[in-house]
Amino acid sequence: MTDFMDVIKGRRALRKFEDKDVPEELLNQILEAVQWSPSWANTQVWEIIVVKDSAIKEKLSQTLTPKNPSTKAIANAPVVFAICGKLKTSGFFKDQAIT
Repeated sequence: MTDFMDVIKGRRALRKFEDKDVPEELLNQILEAVQWSPSWANTQVWEIIVVKDSAIKEKLSQTLTPKNPSTKAIANAPVVFAICGKLKTSGFFKDQAIT
């Protein structure tokens, strides 16, 4: 548990990136980790979109508030993972009517 807490406490937000491609093997490892991540009733209520196109990254950056420090980072990152939640698909909602 100590190692885990060290990871959490030592994390930082990176907003400057090197101008080089991320190897496909590394992207696949990250996506595999997401695939194996636990979710309630194994519902995996997310979709991951890998964005490499600079025009799309620019459009994504424009969805943030103007003073958000990540605006430039999203546009300049070599790869952006857009994590999308799938509404009404978790184990909790499967058997309930939602109004």
